[in-house]
Amino acid sequence: MIKSKILFLFFVLLLIACEKDEPIEENNNDVIIPTNYLVDISSQWTVRDERQFGAPYPFDDYLFIDTTMYYFDGDTSLSRLTVFDFDSISNYPSENNYNKLHYVRKEYEWNLTNENPSTSTGTLTITNGIACYIRQDTLRKRVYVVRNEHSYFPMLSDDKEYVLYDFSLSVNDPLPYNAWNGGISTIYAVDTLESVIIDGKNLKLFKVYENNYYYRGTIIEGVGSLNGFLGVGDQLIHFQNNEIDFYPELN
Repeated sequence: MIKSKILFLFFVLLLIACEKDEPIEENNNDVIIPTNYLVDISSQWTVRDERQFGAPYPFDDYLFIDTTMYYFDGDTSLSRLTVFDFDSISNYPSENNYNKLHYVRKEYEWNLTNENPSTSTGTLTITNGIACYIRQDTLRKRVYVVRNEHSYFPMLSDDKEYVLYDFSLSVNDPLPYNAWNGGISTIYAVDTLESVIIDGKNLKLFKVYENNYYYRGTIIEGVGSLNGFLGVGDQLIHFQNNEIDFYPELN
């Protein structure tokens, strides 16, 4: 009799163990997109930068219009200290694998004393190289950068890696010390966090402000910054990878 009861209890426990758990519906009003979609290796960015030097026309005044394309090609292993935040840095350098971010820049120059940009093609200079090295921390949802050419992030140190993007932030969260700061202790914070659909992908869109007042830019998960991807002042005009073909000015 006792043996029968034990067998019966065993089968009951076995049936309970085999049952599938019912999914639990969570009511979360925050805009939290469950994804680790940071930066795809097939990504390419095209940015445009227009600047003017010298005294106002018709004196010696120069107009420059740059179009730069960034793309990944190859990787490398580097040992660097990690800057986590304003007051947080790793005690020892760690060895990590980085993707090489190459660039091709087409720079058009006009001397406005003698040339009219509407009728003259100007002088074209093409340069290329490796702008920096990028690695992703999918656990923290962060993208780190190590500079290669000093024209990118001139205030940063060669022996450290810095946060380029942090896609784990919520509204009112301050950005950690990052490559944007350029060595200045300016506090940027997330003012709004929205959801944006680009080519069927549901992504986070961050609007960032400086000291809760000055608008600094818009960052999209998986795409990056629309205002100053790596430099200051340039505008993202085209982004593409294997799944997205995005023109910010048309959206």
